Amino acid sequence: MKLYSASPRTLLRYLSAYEQHGVAGLLDSYHRSGRRTPRFDGEVMHFLAVAARAALREEGPTIQIVIERVRDAFVHENERRKRTEPPIPPLEIPGREAVRSELVRISPLEYALRTRSRVTAERSMRPVGQGPVANRAL
Repeated sequence: MKLYSASPRTLLRYLSAYEQHGVAGLLDSYHRSGRRTPRFDGEVMHFLAVAARAALREEGPTIQIVIERVRDAFVHENERRKRTEPPIPPLEIPGREAVRSELVRISPLEYALRTRSRVTAERSMRPVGQGPVANRAL
């Protein structure tokens, strides 16, 4: 009956790690997995923030409309960059989820003001019957 099915090479690697680092050497490297650097550079993120807020100017746009407007803004910016002399490298166009996560970063009041009428937004944000509610640090 096998209790542990590891190859001899793996067992020697475990033994070596234990001898060098003690019990800490036997821990996995899960904490080092995943992306460590941002997906987009600062220039793309800044342009994304500006384009997302500009796409919310009209009253009541849907998420899909905002995403399309942001993509259009990136396409126009990349065309403008091609025409400059010397040409500037194009910006990477963010996907749907990047635009959605940028919209989440906008404060709830600002988002409500940009997507609904001012009266409706203020009415929905009014703390009637529950007192002041802070949902983010000032």
